[in-house]
Amino acid sequence: PFDMYFVDSSCGPHVQKCKPYDFRWFGNIREEELQKKADQLIAEYERSASLYAHNVFLAIVGGDFRYNMGQEFNQQYNYKKLIDYVNANGERYNNAKMQFGTPKDYFEIIRKRTEKFPTLAGDLFPYGDIFTDGHPSYWTGYFTTRPFIKIMARDLEHQLRTTEILFTLAFNQANHEKNVDSINDLKGNYQQLITARRNLGLVQHHDAITGTSRALVMKNYRDRMFESIRNLTQIQQRGLEILMQKFITENTEKNFITSTFNYVNAELIPTRIIAEFTSSKSAFEYVLFNSLGHERIEIGSVRVTKPNVRVTDADGNEVAHQVNYLCKRSVENGAIVKLDNEFEVIFVARLPALSIVTFIVTYIENGFNENIATFEVMDDVSKGGDIFIQNAQMRLEIDASTGLLKSITS
Repeated sequence: PFDMYFVDSSCGPHVQKCKPYDFRWFGNIREEELQKKADQLIAEYERSASLYAHNVFLAIVGGDFRYNMGQEFNQQYNYKKLIDYVNANGERYNNAKMQFGTPKDYFEIIRKRTEKFPTLAGDLFPYGDIFTDGHPSYWTGYFTTRPFIKIMARDLEHQLRTTEILFTLAFNQANHEKNVDSINDLKGNYQQLITARRNLGLVQHHDAITGTSRALVMKNYRDRMFESIRNLTQIQQRGLEILMQKFITENTEKNFITSTFNYVNAELIPTRIIAEFTSSKSAFEYVLFNSLGHERIEIGSVRVTKPNVRVTDADGNEVAHQVNYLCKRSVENGAIVKLDNEFEVIFVARLPALSIVTFIVTYIENGFNENIATFEVMDDVSKGGDIFIQNAQMRLEIDASTGLLKSITS
């Protein structure tokens, strides 16, 4: 309730009076000073305990980077002398009782002393101190602050795992085929892989992933993650190119695989690259990689300039797909307007374990593909109400007016 969570800041409001009780730095208690030490400590404890209705105080003995040497356990055991002295002199200390304990012991004693002890479940993690700003500061929202950073950290984790698998498979294939060109390419990228691991580890710090560092520090975390995600994407592209050119021992083709995302800068969510159909380019190939050790059903999503398309697999078989209109907010009046030259094509992709699968999206000049069924909007939900989507595992309730998820029922 006062300053920080170290010994000298947590025993009471007077830091200078609390410092001597960090026995790592201030040596053992002599018998002739035991009473004075106990008097001063109990006075600080009483001030702290007075802030609580239950009159129980949990005193922290430690701090960051403590108990990293075995001798500190013996040094801090000086508290045993104080505990024995206080408990043996109840009249002097208003029958105060001291003991070593854990958070579990602390809450058990509180519950014995209070009829009602309210508890709160959920993602609330309050934190209070005066250390940072020099005046009382209370922080909450560790789990909700800076969601952009949290999204980027999860994306980096995903990209790193995928890259490590692709890198390993591609390097083994190149090594087996003695493809020196590909081996050198991958070796040249290995330092970027190491850097990405370190950056991912760095942002797990309790003031990074929580979003509780200063703005400039958070910007540095963000920039490091962005650089690594962009580098990992390029390594994935090269790994896929090597794996798709099996049995080629030299002079493999390069740069024929590019990401469908455009990483502009660290301040923006990556944008989708739009496939533009022209008179000379009526089809685009999309490569999906399943990094898992089991088959999965994935919904592929690509952006194209025209809605009249057919989706097929590498063998020319028709693949079920859906074309969605896209909208944006008008800069002039804020109205939502439909885009005329950008559409989303989503299709169902069945991906075997650790597989690379190619799909082709082809523009059909003479109209929609008749083999793909259309769908009908059965009801107008724009006026409000709820939308329900369900499968064998769960049922989702969605607010039709906001598009936000309201509940999940197992």
